[in-house]
Amino acid sequence: MHSFIIFQKGPTMRKINLISSIATLCFVSLSAMAQPVLIDEFKTKEGPLTIVEQNWQDGDNVLNQFSTKQIKREHKNKYKHKHKKALPIVILASSFNVTIDHLSISSTGKYLDSFEAVLAKAGFEVWVIEDRMLFGDASICEQNDCSIMQTWGLDQRVEDIKWLKDHVINAGNQEVVVGGITGGGMAAIATVNRYPDDFVGVFSTGALYSNDIETQIHNMQSCDDFKMAQSQGVDYLNVLEGFDPVISLARYYPEQDSPIFMGLTNKQTLLTILGVPGFLGKNAYSASYVFGLAKTDLSDFKYVDIELFYRDYDTFGHLASVQHHLDINCAFTGERTFTDQLEYFNGDVLLLGGGGAMTPMLVDTGDLFTQANVKVVNNPIDGGEADNYLIDSQIRKKILDRKIIKWIRKLDK
Repeated sequence: MHSFIIFQKGPTMRKINLISSIATLCFVSLSAMAQPVLIDEFKTKEGPLTIVEQNWQDGDNVLNQFSTKQIKREHKNKYKHKHKKALPIVILASSFNVTIDHLSISSTGKYLDSFEAVLAKAGFEVWVIEDRMLFGDASICEQNDCSIMQTWGLDQRVEDIKWLKDHVINAGNQEVVVGGITGGGMAAIATVNRYPDDFVGVFSTGALYSNDIETQIHNMQSCDDFKMAQSQGVDYLNVLEGFDPVISLARYYPEQDSPIFMGLTNKQTLLTILGVPGFLGKNAYSASYVFGLAKTDLSDFKYVDIELFYRDYDTFGHLASVQHHLDINCAFTGERTFTDQLEYFNGDVLLLGGGGAMTPMLVDTGDLFTQANVKVVNNPIDGGEADNYLIDSQIRKKILDRKIIKWIRKLDK
């Protein structure tokens, strides 16, 4: 059961002062929620669209917080005649260790071209729920109790999504679909695993299981390392500490010689680390895994829009829960903690991936849904984790957004 403190914020207030903000919090019960904040509203040809955001805190530890966002458009009368019942509500679980703004970016810089906005414009009431995460470096933990991060894993994400559905959305008889991009999709799969009767569909670009022996062995060392760290009282990792200088050099001095890899520029170094199989080491879920496929001449990413990637990087949290890392890596060793009941889910499943990075694991995950209607889409423009999301928005709409929209609408028939 959650007991919550609620405080309100706007999109520019994400990097809050964790110490001074304590005095502004108001303890409330779930039955007396603070009013949500209207962040923005747009006029679209489909109808007026509004964005409402709220920030929640669990218990009395100021670090233990997350945001939710509702994106909804007003339906025109002619729309209602096309459907005998309301379209399903869509819950989007944000990706692992990123802010709620991760799903609101686009290559055009226009919010209405973002993934979440496109779904809302299509007529769905969209709810985004953020991962519990932290900005900043380890100095935050000198003045705050960061041991709470030992609870931030897939288990917590599942319960947050379930709580959002039951206590905030109040869907009533309206059907609900849950899904996400990469880590958000993993959380969605884990959610229908635990609550198979609560959702009519789940979609994901991230897998949560592999029966490939090489992949399992590849993840065993990381799984064991995270378990060892946890047993030694390590609750979090500064996951961006090594990446920050690489990103900064590539972003602001792309053509200068790299101090990391001799003979490469700063930009080429970034592309090598994120775009060539094998360079991410323990951060990769398989030997063929890449974040975003690089061109063979290291001139650019093959699909990822690099400027969009930089903007997205600004939404990443620095400190990440060891438990969350453990849950994901151990899932790919064959552990079934978060997939052991997928056989009881009898809704619809859409898994979208491509290339050699994620599709084999998506297929293996899909095979666990023995009673569900499973569809695995192998997108041609996808060679890595980000290749079907952090790309030109028009291409993304074609290979990701529209496929998901079409799939959800079929659930309504």
